Amino acid sequence: MSTLLRDVDRMRAETIGARPSATRVVRVAKNDSAPTPTPMTLGARVVVVADVVRETDDAVSLVLRDPSGAPFVFSPGQFLTLIVEVAGERLRRSYSISSSADVTDTATVTVKRVAGGKVSGHLVERAQAGMHIEVLGPAGAFTPSSHALVLFAGGSGITPMMSIARTTLARDPEARIALIYGSRSARDIIFKEALDALVREHAPRLVVRHVLGEALDRTVAARELDALGGEHAGRPETEYFMCGPEPMMQEVRLALGARGVPDAAVREEKFTPARPLRVAPANDAPRAENTVQLRVRREGTDPAIEVRIPTNVPILQAALAAGVELPYSCTEGGCGACRVHVDDPSTIDMDVANCLSSKEIREGYILTCVSRARGNVELQVE
Repeated sequence: MSTLLRDVDRMRAETIGARPSATRVVRVAKNDSAPTPTPMTLGARVVVVADVVRETDDAVSLVLRDPSGAPFVFSPGQFLTLIVEVAGERLRRSYSISSSADVTDTATVTVKRVAGGKVSGHLVERAQAGMHIEVLGPAGAFTPSSHALVLFAGGSGITPMMSIARTTLARDPEARIALIYGSRSARDIIFKEALDALVREHAPRLVVRHVLGEALDRTVAARELDALGGEHAGRPETEYFMCGPEPMMQEVRLALGARGVPDAAVREEKFTPARPLRVAPANDAPRAENTVQLRVRREGTDPAIEVRIPTNVPILQAALAAGVELPYSCTEGGCGACRVHVDDPSTIDMDVANCLSSKEIREGYILTCVSRARGNVELQVE
């Protein structure tokens, strides 16, 4: 219990007053067969930066290694949540893993500087070999299940695509991957040399088409899809992945829809503004009229756990503070690791549900990190 309380205190300290610039969200459009995200339990893992690779003027890759020698086990397309101290403030940001999932002694995350970004600016400017970073994860469901892939990336959206391409091509000799990658200029292409090397190694199974200096809108997307032909873009089993600015992904989705691509074949990972988690101070006991009963059932476990929780804080924090352990990773509504089933959805308010499929929402699944109780709540943890 003392360990649990320390973790809750740490979580509270990290969330109060810390507003992430963006939250990583995975949307699976009617894709009910998507892989289940890898959940994290309490505590963070301290890793060391083994190397810093300058990708562009505004992007670096951090090669992470666990000092204990423990491996990194993840699926291509997943991300790590980094806990970084900047000017005395502990901040959490999620960054996609860009390395192959078959390389387990290290994991590489790639960070691009964003305007006003406290963490991205700090890491791009100051990260160096030997520094220690706390990480949570891996987490995320932006992972492929087919060997036929068309990947659309814009800017730093290339990061998860690199892990997907590297892993899939190495594991599956039948894999066919096409990457359509938009950048402001040739100078801004992240992984330029690595992409060229992948093409040399895996052509014709891998095709990379760069879109430079023009918006990757529906017209350009249609043009690029036409150029690929049926070998890559015309197969019924093809999955379409996209990661980048929201306007780009809206345009690409329209282009795919015009070609008759079903929603179930389209996967996207996007960034959406995050809201700060409103956590009450530890010594601020909630009034009785502002509390409800939380009942948590676990598969194969009896009896259920029952506690009182406040209604003005996310269920995840309230449960952890009450001594009830629940799965989680990013705490920002972006990874789906805290997904649980609620018996009566009308008893909760959920802020963000973009990483749940429409079928999951209809079936009563919620994210506890962005849900608040409005009445007595009963959860099923799978």
